[in-house]
Amino acid sequence: MPTHPITTIVAAWLAWGIPSPAPPAAPELLPPDPYVVDGLGTDDMKNEWIAKRPIKLFALPGTRRQVAVVAAGDVMYAQALQLRGRPWEIRVLHDYPPLRAGMRLWILARDLEEGYCVLWYQGQTRDDLQTAIDYALEHQRCGRGSKNCWLHFAKEIPQQTWVQVTTNRGATGWMLRTDGAFEVGKPRQPGDGAKSAPPPNQ
Repeated sequence: MPTHPITTIVAAWLAWGIPSPAPPAAPELLPPDPYVVDGLGTDDMKNEWIAKRPIKLFALPGTRRQVAVVAAGDVMYAQALQLRGRPWEIRVLHDYPPLRAGMRLWILARDLEEGYCVLWYQGQTRDDLQTAIDYALEHQRCGRGSKNCWLHFAKEIPQQTWVQVTTNRGATGWMLRTDGAFEVGKPRQPGDGAKSAPPPNQ
């Protein structure tokens, strides 16, 4: 039976002490896209929200299935908050232990308490690189060749803040929080907005 050409080549490499080709690298573990962070809250969620313009309510965060419209002047009660967004890619230009040139990492949820952000690196979230990333962000506009320019940040895609609300008219749904959509009213009383929908499916 004739010998396969590949077998002959590998045998020749071994005979001459030439190492065989390295196995292919493991595929890069990419971050969740979109990323979702639940269980957050803001101080103004303890108060009534008074709609300043019509606000669409949706069945779930990030969906287009509209379930209600809050009229201007209606009162809303926040029940839950969810951050959603696309990972913000960062590419390593120069070695900066433990990072090596050519590696990629991503910023997920950002603008959290005290400027904290969630980082994705080598298939998991990390919190030990925060200081280095903060420093690099401060020097994004440094000159070419500067020692501060060891990271390249892709174009940032703004994240979204979705809030589940109930209204004084009994409507329930998720709204995309935007500037100027409502004003913060008086503190909520026990029982305000007690009716709520189940949390979103992940």
